[in-house]
Amino acid sequence: MRIDISVLVTDADDHVLLVHPGTGTRWRLPTATHTDTRPLGEIPAQALAAETGLHRPVTTILGIDHTPADTNTGGEERVVLVCDGGRLTSTEREAAAVPDSATTVTKVRWIPFGFVGDYVTDTEETRIHTAYHAQTNGVVSLRLGAGASS
Repeated sequence: MRIDISVLVTDADDHVLLVHPGTGTRWRLPTATHTDTRPLGEIPAQALAAETGLHRPVTTILGIDHTPADTNTGGEERVVLVCDGGRLTSTEREAAAVPDSATTVTKVRWIPFGFVGDYVTDTEETRIHTAYHAQTNGVVSLRLGAGASS
């Protein structure tokens, strides 16, 4: 089973921070895959720093998305933990930029919440909307078997 950890960062004007992996047309949240070499609790903050240059504590899970294995396509079982990277002020948001050392992304961009679906896959959009709702209303969501491979 693959475990990915994504980080939702928003700003005071309801923009969402997205990154572009450099290939394809779709953007995504800052993300890293869990490996046995790093403690799970360290991965969200490390992923955020590695892909956006932002150094913030990330300690809360906003949502959990589970996609079962697909025996027809060979897709593996996947769990995505979406963590809370916080709500930044307009001054703090200016610090977001692709670090020179980044290897997994080529661009960062602040997207108005209402237009996120124009940039990301349908599955990522659902994760973002669910996590955003949890961030603003304090409700955590668990989706079992509802996700689609992305």
